[in-house]
Amino acid sequence: RMGKRKLPVEEDPVEDEDLVEKIDSNVSDEYSRFVNVSLTSKDVESIRNRSRKASKLTLPGLPPASRSGGATLPEIPLDELTSLETLGYTEKLIENMKELIEKEYREKEVEKYDSMMSLMGKYVDLSMLIDEEKKKLHKIGYCTHALNHVIRTRNTVLKNKKKLSKASEKGEVDEDLVESMRDQGFVRPTVLILLPYRRDVHRLIEIMKNLMFGVGVTKADIVNKSRFEEEFGQGIVKTFQRLKEDEEDDGNRDDCFRLGVALSRKSLKLYAPFERADILICSPLGLRMVIGGDSGRESHLLSSLQLAVVDEANVLLQQNWEHLPLIFNTMHSQPSKIDSDVSRVRTQYLDGQAAFLCQTLLFSTHRHELFTALMGGRRNHRGAVSFRPASEGLLTQIELRICQELHSIKCEDSTTQSDARFNFFKEKIWPTLSLHTAIFIPSYYDYVRIRNLFKKDTESFVQCHEYAPQNKITRARDLFYHGEKKLMLITERFHHFNRVNIRKMHKIVFYQPPSRPSFYIDLINMCQPEGRLQSILLFTQYDRIRMENIFGLEMGTAIMKSEKAIQAIVSE
Repeated sequence: RMGKRKLPVEEDPVEDEDLVEKIDSNVSDEYSRFVNVSLTSKDVESIRNRSRKASKLTLPGLPPASRSGGATLPEIPLDELTSLETLGYTEKLIENMKELIEKEYREKEVEKYDSMMSLMGKYVDLSMLIDEEKKKLHKIGYCTHALNHVIRTRNTVLKNKKKLSKASEKGEVDEDLVESMRDQGFVRPTVLILLPYRRDVHRLIEIMKNLMFGVGVTKADIVNKSRFEEEFGQGIVKTFQRLKEDEEDDGNRDDCFRLGVALSRKSLKLYAPFERADILICSPLGLRMVIGGDSGRESHLLSSLQLAVVDEANVLLQQNWEHLPLIFNTMHSQPSKIDSDVSRVRTQYLDGQAAFLCQTLLFSTHRHELFTALMGGRRNHRGAVSFRPASEGLLTQIELRICQELHSIKCEDSTTQSDARFNFFKEKIWPTLSLHTAIFIPSYYDYVRIRNLFKKDTESFVQCHEYAPQNKITRARDLFYHGEKKLMLITERFHHFNRVNIRKMHKIVFYQPPSRPSFYIDLINMCQPEGRLQSILLFTQYDRIRMENIFGLEMGTAIMKSEKAIQAIVSE
């Protein structure tokens, strides 16, 4: 028999107050099976090599999907709609969530929501498209999931703490008992939510308040609420106001923030120190600053995450997306110094398997190759579910007579596509450009190359980019309108943040398909041609997702498969 052990002294004995809801922590459900999984060397190899064969998946209200990667399967099949009660969600959360959903959404939307929650509750990675007009729906979903995960985690930790304390009083703490009590990571935070702006955090905390304390409850205890309203609520007229796409930047648009949230039985504690928080809500920029940029100074704060949410990825794309890969690459690195009680740390974390115990959820209004790359790097032992909806495209929204020229550019691999695109534009497109032509460039790096090319050749042009002051933008638009300058360069981020009307565009060149498909329609409909509009679009074989977003799955696939160097779509 193993010898008795002396427990380390707890630094914070008041943690018992943090019990959120009394439930049976020993219940066998998907949460328990997910965090308590025992992975074999074969499982680890399967996860790292993504060797599991992809399988098709169909659920009510959702587009066709496929499951890939991972090593283990949920106890309940993914294609079986499963209730939240069966999945292990708390009764209080389910009750408040249903009231919140049924208050605002129709039966068809609730069906889609139930399918999403069924997948979410089985802890597979999800990459989902969200409806621009119903942004609140998925937020309620992942907030419910995040709160339930924290409640289950905290209850397990506190229940085991009491069990160990009682055993210690009786002098009955042995190795077997201590080993069975491994229930936490290196640090407390288990949930990370990445959002674009402070206004999004304001809406999210309102949802969490309703889920925790009930819809419409006015006396909910939110610690530091006044400070939160002052720093995150500025400019918000009405919470959950349904915004049109061109109004989406209403509210507090500061994109550098971080907020620690801790849960207790009777309160939602905002501004909790990160090391004492359950949920970290950050912008990518704000989080990168706190983890020390490239040095990873505070990366231990992300070492024990079990749920990572990337919300409104389409908006994050218009910020600095490079922060996202750095943050995800920093996750789950083993801390050089461990301040927690090692005897309570899960064996998987000590064995370097923390990344296998983390679910990632990504939500966006459209698909993008960078989203695919980010999700492709995840290593959830449950695998991932991705959707490929049969998009009809956006061409029916074009309001002008137009000839769309589609120029295919061949390149050896993805690393050479920028050079191939630049050389093609320089040799084939630039010599054909005439007065009142606008050139739309998604990548700022590509924009700088074209700008420098024009400057070197003393080309007649003006530029509208995201860093230009308002007086220079006004001057550039005026020179272009009156024909004093031949060409105009427009960056994608300029259009995203400004949405100004560029008058007197007779011709439009898309240097690459826009990352946001609606921008293709925006720029075309903004043109004022003297006859039929001519638009030119350059694309490579690596622009498949962007082309499908614009032209639809069927037409986009046909365009990409064609061997023709130039294709044309003419409409009256």
